[in-house]
Amino acid sequence: MMQRKAWAAVLGIATIGLTGCPGAVTVLGDDPFLGLPTSQRPARGDQLPGALPPSGGGGTPGDPSTGGSGPLPDGGGSFGETGTNPAQVALASETPLHVESLFPKASQTSVSISNASRGMLAIAGYMDLSASSPTPPSVSITWPSGSSLQSLLPGLSAPAPGGFADEAAFKRKLRQRLGEKSLQSTRGVVTPRALAGTTNPSVWILDKDDKAVNRPLKVYPVETLTHGGRTTRFALAVDTADEAIFEGTTGTTLRTRIVTALKSNIIPSLQADYGGIPSQSEASGKNVAFQDDVTYFIFSSTLRPGLLGYFNPGDFFEGPTSNQIKALYLSAGSAQSARSNQRQLHDLLGTIAHELQHLQFAWNRVKAVGRYHYLLEAQGGADIWIDEGLSMLATANAGYGLDAASGTSPYHLGPSYNLAGHVKAFLSQPGAYSLVAFHQNAKLAGESGSGNPAPAYGMAYLFAQYMVDQVGTGSIQSILSSTKNGFDSNGSGKHDPLGIVSDGLSRRNVKLNTLFSNFAAAVALDGTEALAASVDTVKTRYDIKQINLRQSPFWDVTFTGPATVNRVSEPPRPYGIRILDPGVIANPSTLTFKGNANVSTRLILHR
Repeated sequence: MMQRKAWAAVLGIATIGLTGCPGAVTVLGDDPFLGLPTSQRPARGDQLPGALPPSGGGGTPGDPSTGGSGPLPDGGGSFGETGTNPAQVALASETPLHVESLFPKASQTSVSISNASRGMLAIAGYMDLSASSPTPPSVSITWPSGSSLQSLLPGLSAPAPGGFADEAAFKRKLRQRLGEKSLQSTRGVVTPRALAGTTNPSVWILDKDDKAVNRPLKVYPVETLTHGGRTTRFALAVDTADEAIFEGTTGTTLRTRIVTALKSNIIPSLQADYGGIPSQSEASGKNVAFQDDVTYFIFSSTLRPGLLGYFNPGDFFEGPTSNQIKALYLSAGSAQSARSNQRQLHDLLGTIAHELQHLQFAWNRVKAVGRYHYLLEAQGGADIWIDEGLSMLATANAGYGLDAASGTSPYHLGPSYNLAGHVKAFLSQPGAYSLVAFHQNAKLAGESGSGNPAPAYGMAYLFAQYMVDQVGTGSIQSILSSTKNGFDSNGSGKHDPLGIVSDGLSRRNVKLNTLFSNFAAAVALDGTEALAASVDTVKTRYDIKQINLRQSPFWDVTFTGPATVNRVSEPPRPYGIRILDPGVIANPSTLTFKGNANVSTRLILHR
């Protein structure tokens, strides 16, 4: 699909739409070279919950009498989780909830269950796609009530928010644009230049047909923020065709609210977690030639309908339609709606935080692997899922998460309706998604079926939130600073969607697959009465902060927890989850299962 031209002008763009952002620069399912890393450095033992040790893995088995997880998984050398299965599991009389790690083996395993009337099984799948013959997840489970995972699953039909198909098509076009023009191309070039303080400033913006058009701008005065020892200069700008959105009393108020939110909340929160916006001199040290030292927030109705905004990594490179500035491109229509609508204002400000993270993600990767290797990463797009997850997390951390209280605070904080829609889409049919096959209809090599029903923003956000909850905000910088290259970190020439994440977590003594298995249980348990009544150590391990998966802040986007199934015809997708809930279980009863190392489960017993 794409020729890898060294120093090609990158035109792939991270975007966000009215129902969500289509992400970064590729559709993973189109790429036959997509693969997972074979070389990992996992720590021994599950370090969750609580503080991580300064060195070594360690790990103390959980105490079932206090609702603990039993023996913690061995984070040894295998790709998936390994561990010893218990012969019996009992829910202690004074304990509202018990979670047990189970590990399918090639031979059938039986576990005796007692003192519990209800249970669930959170099943997580993996697959090492860097192997010459990838082995998909495989599992066979007989539930105590007699249901079997080999039985047929009635189809789930909960609809996702609209607009995803159109956005996915947009992403495919962006992928094709990545290698479209080299630096030697001069067709239609407008020489990049600084915007602030110049006459007749203009920039390239993608229009409704995804073509780059040069648009004249009005640039407002440059603002200065000094925070945490860093000085950031930024300015709002608007397409001259859309100046009316910032005119008059209402327009001036909107502009003031955006500037206030940037200074008070958005830039400081992102700086704390992702690092600062690069200065012109810092960028120059990595061979990135910005035309000035101002970050621009550019509003235009030129953007295609349905997009709230985008970041263009092509601006980090020279090229015929590169602006060579630090910039976000935002919907003038969204700003127009935000003049009088509080919900639209929250979504607009949340979008700014989201897209600003994309800019900082790009800069962090340039710092870690250099401009050329970041170009390959951006073209390959294998790490899109973590880039998007961190951007959704940036929205929440900036004050627009789903636990934020609406009001007229100086920062104009409040929950993002856009974010709620993505979470709802995932909860409606969690078993249909793969975390790393991010885009709509995307599949990993060797997979059958239809792929993701919609881009996996909700799942990526929840995982990023859970990762930070469990490992700490330092995990973000550990990932972003990984010197593994997202295009070729395993030396095999394959795109590597897990390399920088696995490497970053391993440096904090956490194994990605163990974290993901616990995440599956957290999705099943977050917001339940059983978890709320549990001891603090259990709540810490399985609670997802800044959200309640059984309580939404919006009356028209309800959360009732993840959709569960009582029968399923196939194992989970690679880096996907299935939540099995057969209802009332026999007491006592026996659970039998077998499978390969690419599946692990969390048995959940409650009353």
